[in-house]
Amino acid sequence: MSTWTAQRLGVHAGVSGRPAHLEDGDFVLPTYVVREHDTRVRRYLTEAVDRGQSLLVVVRGESCTGKTRTMFEAVQATVPDFDLFFPSGPDTLRAALEEGVLGTRTVLWLNEAHEYLSGTQGDATAEALLRRLDDDTPLIAIATLHPHQYDKLTARPATDGSAPHRSVMLLLHQARRVNVPCSFAEHLEAVRAHAAHDSSLAAALESGTPEITQVLAAGPDLVDRYENPSDINGVYAQAVITAAMDLHRLIAVSKVPLKFLRAAAPDYLTDAQRAAADPGTWFNSALDSASVLVKNVAAPLERVPQPTGMGRLPGVVRLADYLQQHGHIRRSIVFPPRSFWEAAHDHLTEPDDLTALGGAASSRARYQVASRLFEQAEHRGGRAAWLGLTWLWQEAGQREQAEWEAQQAAEAGKPGALRWLARQRALAGDHQTAQCLNQQAAEAGDADALEELAWQRWPGDIAAAEELALRAAEAGASMGMVLLGRIHEKTGNRPEAIEWYRRAVQVNDAETDALASLVPLLEEAGDHEGAQEAALQADTVLGSPECLEPLVEWREDTGNHQRAEAAAQFEAEAGAPRALELLARLREQRGRQADAERLARRAADADGPEALLWLAQRRRNSGDADAADQLYQYALDAASAQSLLFRAYEYKRNGDREEAERLCRVLAAGQPAAIALLAELREQVGDYRQAEQLYQRAADAQFPEAMAWLAQRLEEAGDRDEAEQAVLAALGVDENDESVTDRLKWLVERREESGDREGAEQLAKRGLDAGADDALRWLAEQRQESGDLQGAQLLYEYAAQDGHSFGQYGLASCLAKEGNRQAAQSAHLQCVNAGYWLADRRMAAFLGGEEGQRMMRYGLELDGSPCAPWHRGERDWPSVTALPLAGNEGRKGY
Repeated sequence: MSTWTAQRLGVHAGVSGRPAHLEDGDFVLPTYVVREHDTRVRRYLTEAVDRGQSLLVVVRGESCTGKTRTMFEAVQATVPDFDLFFPSGPDTLRAALEEGVLGTRTVLWLNEAHEYLSGTQGDATAEALLRRLDDDTPLIAIATLHPHQYDKLTARPATDGSAPHRSVMLLLHQARRVNVPCSFAEHLEAVRAHAAHDSSLAAALESGTPEITQVLAAGPDLVDRYENPSDINGVYAQAVITAAMDLHRLIAVSKVPLKFLRAAAPDYLTDAQRAAADPGTWFNSALDSASVLVKNVAAPLERVPQPTGMGRLPGVVRLADYLQQHGHIRRSIVFPPRSFWEAAHDHLTEPDDLTALGGAASSRARYQVASRLFEQAEHRGGRAAWLGLTWLWQEAGQREQAEWEAQQAAEAGKPGALRWLARQRALAGDHQTAQCLNQQAAEAGDADALEELAWQRWPGDIAAAEELALRAAEAGASMGMVLLGRIHEKTGNRPEAIEWYRRAVQVNDAETDALASLVPLLEEAGDHEGAQEAALQADTVLGSPECLEPLVEWREDTGNHQRAEAAAQFEAEAGAPRALELLARLREQRGRQADAERLARRAADADGPEALLWLAQRRRNSGDADAADQLYQYALDAASAQSLLFRAYEYKRNGDREEAERLCRVLAAGQPAAIALLAELREQVGDYRQAEQLYQRAADAQFPEAMAWLAQRLEEAGDRDEAEQAVLAALGVDENDESVTDRLKWLVERREESGDREGAEQLAKRGLDAGADDALRWLAEQRQESGDLQGAQLLYEYAAQDGHSFGQYGLASCLAKEGNRQAAQSAHLQCVNAGYWLADRRMAAFLGGEEGQRMMRYGLELDGSPCAPWHRGERDWPSVTALPLAGNEGRKGY
């Protein structure tokens, strides 16, 4: 870590706070102010290192809130002597993971993690990282993501029409997630204390806003320079920057080609502005203006360094982070103009980018634009762009056109096209044609089609199934190999079956059918170590104990006690002591108490205290208190607090309050969650005084459920302001905690029902600003149902401005009820332009009649009016009317 500077790792420089004539141009790193999220990140890192476990931490936050600085300071504070690997791109990361070069005591640095996990190779990268994190050698991985990028990567279904990335979702869902707040409102005193000795912080405080990190990174100044150009070159720069914003928000490119920007900019300008431009110099003047450093910190358009070595990457620029976020918010409901799409078609060279942009146009009902982009992606070598076309026409209800696109792809030899056609015919009930198409695909060497046909023949026609499965296996299809294993197993050739299952696992190490089949075969063949290895691998992939525990139990039941123990120990050494706990219970139930205690202790040593606690309870129930205490103490000393807390929750769920309390009292010294659970248990038995004291302790330790409980108590005691502060503070810790969002909604309901409409509105809005939308959504719906359309409309508008789809849909509903059909249609169009899921169908239903049908079949023109009938291959772009430039003229009426 000592060789890596904050600047090299992507930390934004800060404003210097010094007079311009005293600035020396050096990288400014302001004094760091530690907040609650920092404590959590550092605790996660420390615990992982202490336990020798792998860890992925995802730090989420808006642009310029300090995500990267949070990671930098956490790593410096907890693992300063670790190696650090900062891959230059997804290919470098995958190569490092596949070659096994990331050893123990290494930090994997994934700043802007979407650049590694997006695109067609994102799933492969996530799979490789998942395998590495599951490895025996510990690895610390730490990543940053914007909230909208996180939502897009974990969305199901994907809003751009693409298939969800399963492995990316699994990776991100298993990570420790930490949110970085935008505001320092609760820490301004600490900022002021440091500002006495730090001119950067002093300058940030002078702005008067609690968003300190954004000011330090010159974010508001960047927006001001963009939105208020001082001369004609600034106007041209604004057009170029806006085109970069639109490209980034639609497909999240990290590098924007200059040729694209030059061609895209004209339709972002007025006729007069274009007429005044010098064709030979305007673009360079615009780039010069957009490349000027603001506050000597950041420029709107930044140079991109070479992936390795020195110098800049020619022909591309990068849009400043803060302007990326600004574009996502301010231009989310604007559809880019004609020149943008023509420029993308002509100057984007990566097939994946063109395919993704086609998906973005398609999900916004611009089918003609999408068709041309998919076609261009095919022309540039994209192998799967035809899928975008078929999806487009399916969404439009034009099945014949979708099948025609797939037929064209099949005639061009595109992998999977014949199989897609077969699946569609099968869904339509035409199984004979489906079978013929699958046969054609198989004859063309489509491994998946061969696999599918082989399994259809099994078990009725074993010879045909075997012939097809062999061809599929030769093409590398793992399920074809699994079928060959099944065939040989059925015919009694077990050595050959084992060989095929092993080959399937070599091709696909997540092939659970092969792994599960290997376990009994290897066990019967005497390869006991191989059997337990296959069982553990299958359980790891499945995420549940479906193979190894039955193997342990079978060995135990058949008298192979030593092998049963070996298999259980094998799993424990891999970090999962469940089989040891199972074996301890089995031996206890069969009267082998000493063995049971020995195995339970080994499980506790591997962080599995359940069996030992169960034994302690049995000893206590039988009257052997001393033995119970010894076993109980061993579990407390050996297992992690997290595992013990999990057991306490289990006891509570199972109705064993006494055991739950016993554990909580032991854990309460260092676990706010244990304190809160103990408070809940005391509350259940009517001990309200102690419950309140415990809730207060947990709230003081920033445990969100306790903070929410405290908010309710303060409200009931009449201290409304303190109640609101408590629930908002809890949202700052975890805006997704259901107990917190429920308390917020309860507070809003109380204000609304008591007639304090303004108080309800303000609290709901503050909740939305903190990341919780349930309360404001409820309030808007209540007012709409009660007939207060104006009040509901104001709330929906507030939500819409923050990018919430329910706000835009609610606004459209209110406008329609008012009879303002034109404004309601405009609101529906804004939902379509934002790419909200099913927005096109809602708008078509709103339009109704011939217009709605035409929209569903042919999509929209660039200006949002329903398209006239058109056919693929028409060379002209759809029509367009003038669109606003910066997206800051108000959100209605585009």
